[in-house]
Amino acid sequence: MFKKVFFQIHWFLGITAGLILSIMGVTGAIYSYDQQILKMINQQSYVVQAAATPKLTPAQLYQHFNQQQPGIEINSITLSADPTASSTVNIKKDGERRGYNMMVNPYTAEVLPEIKGQEFFQFIQRLHRYLTMGDFGKQLTGTSALMLIFFVLSGLYLRFPKKHSFKQWFFIKPKLKGRNFIWNLHAVVGTWAVVFYLLFACTGLYWSYDWWRAGMFKVMGVEQPQRKEHDNEGGQAKQSELSQQQINTILEQTWTNVNAQIGGKYSALTLNIPKHDDAKLELSFVDNIPQHERARNQAVYNYQQQKIEKLELYEDKKLNEKIMSSMLPVHRGSFFGPVYQFLAMLAALVMPLFFVTGWMLYLKRRKQKKLTQQARLAATAVTLDPNAKPWLIAYATQTGTSEQLAWRTATSLQEAHQPVTVKALQHLSLDDLKNTEQVLFVVSTYGTGEAPDLASSFVKKILPIPVDLSHLNYAVLALGSQEYPETFCSFGHAIDDWLKQNGAKQLFASIEVNNANQQQIQAWNTTLA
Repeated sequence: MFKKVFFQIHWFLGITAGLILSIMGVTGAIYSYDQQILKMINQQSYVVQAAATPKLTPAQLYQHFNQQQPGIEINSITLSADPTASSTVNIKKDGERRGYNMMVNPYTAEVLPEIKGQEFFQFIQRLHRYLTMGDFGKQLTGTSALMLIFFVLSGLYLRFPKKHSFKQWFFIKPKLKGRNFIWNLHAVVGTWAVVFYLLFACTGLYWSYDWWRAGMFKVMGVEQPQRKEHDNEGGQAKQSELSQQQINTILEQTWTNVNAQIGGKYSALTLNIPKHDDAKLELSFVDNIPQHERARNQAVYNYQQQKIEKLELYEDKKLNEKIMSSMLPVHRGSFFGPVYQFLAMLAALVMPLFFVTGWMLYLKRRKQKKLTQQARLAATAVTLDPNAKPWLIAYATQTGTSEQLAWRTATSLQEAHQPVTVKALQHLSLDDLKNTEQVLFVVSTYGTGEAPDLASSFVKKILPIPVDLSHLNYAVLALGSQEYPETFCSFGHAIDDWLKQNGAKQLFASIEVNNANQQQIQAWNTTLA
């Protein structure tokens, strides 16, 4: 019953939250390669012709734009070690929390064409994080991420007890048909994607809930950084502002000394423009071969003492510190290398598969329930033969087919004026078998040879017990799929063997049915008649 409850919650949440998770998966897959795509379609903005002259220094770029565009406020300047890579001047812009990146020619300071596609990826990001619906959408995506954790764990729980081999766990069976193929696709692909989806959900919640973020820092044993106060608050408000000439001098001095102290071992270096005369300039630089796109080294340069007084190298951080300072690369997979990132992108891209296959399985279950209900209602009150011995029909079903056949069989017997009782196998007791002389078993084999989920209690409590059934006459209709040849109808055969071992007598040999084959079902009806 516990497993049945889990299953009901699993499919109900799946067909409700599945659409949101599908949107999040597809948009996440697209956004995971945003920088690579932007660079590929904006070569004219990212790549320049290498010149014989040296690149302009940050101070020269700062002075140039203050003269040419005095109205702009420059936040930072980034130079690349690659002679064909453009420089970046980040300027303050309304509506852009992190400013606007202006790509410039590093040799001439010419402003390069605006990067195309940024608005598209910003839309994709908003759709991914909060469905472009603000705080309400953020709650929807956050809740869906929590549900994704439940889907993964409940899906494993629903599948794990089965005696699957490695091949059955991880390989799709293209020869399967109908519901069997849909279920196999749903289960196998889900098993492959388990690790990715757990990581997506756990890291995605970092941006959804403050309590989750705080919990992650605590679990990882890393002190949570505090948000910096604005420049106009606290002690910084009392510090004098720097003039453009002072900033030029600081940038020139910092550029020269930092290059000398770091030794040029970087692929890109960013200088944040100092706002106040506090003798400090914050900078960051990327290693020649960085671990991922956010693996940045941080430093504070004291321009009065002309030395780096604080240097945090990314490679020196402990693993837990790297993870908590690189949440986006961990979330998208680049933290673990390009191969994992590509696989993570594929896993995100197939998220709609579970929504679609889940709905298909749900609709097929509804259809089966409707057919089962019709089979139940087909039984009508008739005049019974007073001399006829009562029949007991026991069924075990996973999808409803066995239950339908049990009720159709009951209807046929009633039309022949036979008294009939129909019971689910999980409700069948030893007393039921002891107190009847004729029993028909209509049972399906599920998965790789096991009993249907609800019949597992019968397998555990009844089948191991030896009992005298010499008074009992029985027949077995065993349902299965020959797409699983090693275990075809094995649960029906297990019941047949148990009955024989305990002295019960066959009315006729067990009849096997492959994928509800109508000719084989008709053979059961004919033989029973």
